[in-house]
Amino acid sequence: MGLCDQQKCTAARALVASLGQQLSTEGKVTTWTGIGFVTASGIGAIFAPEGAPAEVAGAETGAGLIEVGGVISTIGGTMTAYASGGARNAAVALVG
Repeated sequence: MGLCDQQKCTAARALVASLGQQLSTEGKVTTWTGIGFVTASGIGAIFAPEGAPAEVAGAETGAGLIEVGGVISTIGGTMTAYASGGARNAAVALVG
């Protein structure tokens, strides 16, 4: 039968696509959480300047979450593209 018959390959592609979609969604949630941190820190700094050191730390945490969320989302999108069209689609998704 070989290493990957049609049924096994279809099941594997569906699994990879599902995992990719989940990662992409989690990446977006993480990114929006980071945006929330940055926004809350900015608003806090405006209304409570005495807490500026804490607000800076919150903004840095938010920026980190935005970056990590973007990476996770990109990995998920690349996995989904690979599952639907192989390496060529994955490369296109990764590049942009």
